[in-house]
Order: sequence, then C-alpha cells, then structure tokens
Amino acid sequence: REVSEIFKQVLGLSRVGVNDDFFELGGHSLLATQVIARVREALGVEVALKELFEQPTVAGVAARVDNGGGEGIPPITRVGRDIPLPLSYPQERIWFICQLDPQNVSYNVPRVLRLKGRLSLELLERTVTELMRRHEILRTTFPSVEGRPVQLVHAPTTYRMSVADLSGLDEQEREQELMRVIEAESRRVFDLEAGPLLRLLLVRMGPFEQVLVLVEHHLIHDGWTQGVLVRDVMAIYGAYAEGKPSPLEELEVQYGDFAAWQRQWVSGEVMSRQLEYWRRQLEGARGLLELPADRVRPAVASGRGGEQILEVSGELGGRLRELSREQGATLFQVMLAGFKVMLNRYSGEQDILVGTGIANRRRRETEGLLGMIINTQVLRTDLGGDPSFEELVGRVREVTLGAYENQDVPFDRVVEELGPERSLSYNPIAQVFFTFFDVPMEEMRLPGIEIEEIEAHNRSAKFDLGVIVLLPSEQRVGLGGVEQPGEIRIVFEYSTDLYEEETIRRMM
Repeated sequence: REVSEIFKQVLGLSRVGVNDDFFELGGHSLLATQVIARVREALGVEVALKELFEQPTVAGVAARVDNGGGEGIPPITRVGRDIPLPLSYPQERIWFICQLDPQNVSYNVPRVLRLKGRLSLELLERTVTELMRRHEILRTTFPSVEGRPVQLVHAPTTYRMSVADLSGLDEQEREQELMRVIEAESRRVFDLEAGPLLRLLLVRMGPFEQVLVLVEHHLIHDGWTQGVLVRDVMAIYGAYAEGKPSPLEELEVQYGDFAAWQRQWVSGEVMSRQLEYWRRQLEGARGLLELPADRVRPAVASGRGGEQILEVSGELGGRLRELSREQGATLFQVMLAGFKVMLNRYSGEQDILVGTGIANRRRRETEGLLGMIINTQVLRTDLGGDPSFEELVGRVREVTLGAYENQDVPFDRVVEELGPERSLSYNPIAQVFFTFFDVPMEEMRLPGIEIEEIEAHNRSAKFDLGVIVLLPSEQRVGLGGVEQPGEIRIVFEYSTDLYEEETIRRMM
C-alpha cells in the first residue's frame, strides 16, 4: 500500500495496479529518483535506481523493500549560520569559472514573460519579497574569505521592482526596444560578492500589457529550480490577490544546509567508491571529439553562442515513446542513442563521450529548494561492432544506469582524477552536451493575467554543441497513463567560434 501510494503521488494518478509498469505509466528516471526518495523516507529502505528499472512495478519495489535494500543516504539537517557556509560542489565549479572570466555571461539564465491584464505591481513586489524571505539562496552572495569562496546569507528586505516604460513608443519601435532591453538585461554581468543574483525588470508596454524580464545566475539556479519558482510564485501571488497570507509551509532545510550536507556526505568512502567507478568508466578516452567545423578552433574559446530550435511533431514524439517502451528504456536513453549515431557519422569516431546534467536531488528535502544542485556526468558509449539500434539503446541504457548510481561525485573531482590535457579552447573530457528538461513544471498562471513566454537567449555557449530536449509542460507534471499531445522541442545551442547556422540546421 505504501509503495502504491508513492507511485500514485509521483505519477499524478488516482490508481496504480500492483503489476503496472512504472515507465509505461509515464515515469522516467527523474520521477524514478523521486520514488526512491519517498520509499527511503516512508519505509527506511534504499532501493537502487537500477533495481527500479529491472522491476518497475509496485510488486517489484515492495519485494525489494522486504529484502532490506542497500546503504542509505543520510538525511539533510539544519546547520548553524554563525560562520559562513561552504559552496556546494557544483557552485564551486561555476564560481571558479567566473573568476577566470568575470565578464562571462554564459551562466546568466534569462526568462521573459509577456503579461496581459491587470497586473498589480504592489502584489508582485510583495510576492518577490516573500519569495526571497522563504528561500535564503535568493539573498545569498559569494565573497572570498582567505582565497576560498563562501556563501553569505543576508537578512530579508523589502523588494522593489525595476520598471521601464515603453508605452509611449509606437508599436514597431516598442517591440524593437523591448528586444534590445531583454538582450541587455540577459547579458548584464552579476557581481557575485555584492549581489543580488536575481534580477527582475518590469517593462510597461501599455495600460494592460507588461513584460517581466527575470535573470538569475546559475549559482542560485538550475533546471529544477524553475519549476519550484513557478509553483511558489503562483501560490503566493494568488493568495495575496485574495487578501490571504502565503499558503506555503516553511521549508525543512535551506540550500546552505544542502551544501554543508553534501560536503560531509560526498567524501571519504562514498567519494572514493564513486571516483573509482568514473576512473574505470572513462580511462583511455580521447580528450577531444572533433566534429567537422566551419572555422578553426580558436586558442581560447570566446563563449559566444547561437541557438536553433527543432520541433518534433506529436505524432513522431508518440512513436519515439512507443519505441522506448518496447526497448525497456526511457525516452532520454533512446534519443541519446540517436544523437550518438549522429555524432558517430559526423566524427567517424566509435568511442563517443557526451556530457549531461543530472538533477542530483536524491533526498526529498531538496525537492522544494531553489539553487544549483545539478551535477555534470559524462556518458561514454562504444558504437563499435556495427550494433543494431536496439543493441545501441541497450548499451546506452546500461551506461546511464551506472551513471545514475554514481551521480554524487562532483564532475571537477572526476576531471582531477583522470588528469586530461587541459586547454582554454575546449571543455575537458566532453565537448558535446545532451540533456532533457523534464522536471516537474506547471504552466504559469496568475489571477486575471494572460501569460505568454518570450524566447530569450543570452548569445552564449558553454560547449561546442549543447542539445536540450524540452518536453511539453503537461508531460512534465507526471499526468501518467494517458499519452499527452504536443510536440517535443529540441534546442541546439552551439559555439559560434566553430559553427555557422546552416551547419547546425543540417545537424538538426
């Protein structure tokens, strides 16, 4: 009953049969991680992700619980704030990159919303004020103490929104100026020591139309954070609009507690065991995947980038998901296998290494936190021996499952362990990135407001080529058994040091 209830909660279903397949009901690896976290919390048993893939039913998980399970992950607890808090491992990596190039804006994360209707600036400011009180990470700065970065949490203050008024311009000038404002905001450098690392600008377009430009630094943001932010804003603004207080319960822990916990837990034997896995997995790999490029690779990468978008029809998306079910794999694994075939054809290499991001939120306490928790992993697949596509999916599946079980060790430590040749012109170990944006995400709604998202890109690229698969929002909230309509959007982010638009369009 406990396991069945957990499946229903995570998948958003009213009923789950004991022998229903979790992945056929709409589950994927990120939701599977949530199942494992809830089983750990409710039943005190550690179920491995690979075991859930092998026995993806209530009955299978319950049997594993009965057999005891493996080594558990310790809970996250609050720590004192009397001394500065450490950075988490992923934060530290980004912080050091920003020290090397303080003008680098590739870690600025913009989001732009067009709001039509009677928006209350006062309610919006109160909402952001409450949001910053609720989440310490939104009022955290990152000074250096004795040469090491620390997290410094500041006291809550009343938030005042920056406002720009374009309503006096004619329509064409207004839209042109809006695009200029969005680009300028997206590319404005953050001061990591002074903060804040969250900026909001409200652009007035007319009496009942505004555009909200939100930019966060990656030190306080990852893909999961976006879903939490949307949910919290809707709940708080909606309550304030009705004259009620925020309905959200206080958080058990804050991001600083997670960072301190991560430093303590991912060390010693845990660190050694996972490092050994990655050493075995990646040893002997070539340091650079040379895809045919339009330009000679510069001695120092500029970080400048472009973006192209590929829309996959709902019909084709449905066939891809059907293939995934037939292969006992996730949609991520099937599409990654297809991407690796493309890289094989372009490069002529059989040993293909691709970077990816993993949410790394293995404790339930982290599900409601804002902040940078995602970790980078490198997935290596051998395409030798002329495998069928089904065989290749099997190889990719095994590699991803092994990576999930060893997801805690920070990528920088993996790089240090392997000691690859370092260069300022490309990323170590993996220069190509492939990731899914499949975090729980609700459609943004505010009372009396019609909301439309505006595409925003800060014209930067962290990799030679980065591919991000965006599932429609209704597929990301775990609605489960009924196949949802809607296209799959694939974003190709590329280095303009290397590629022209036409080359990327051919890849797409």
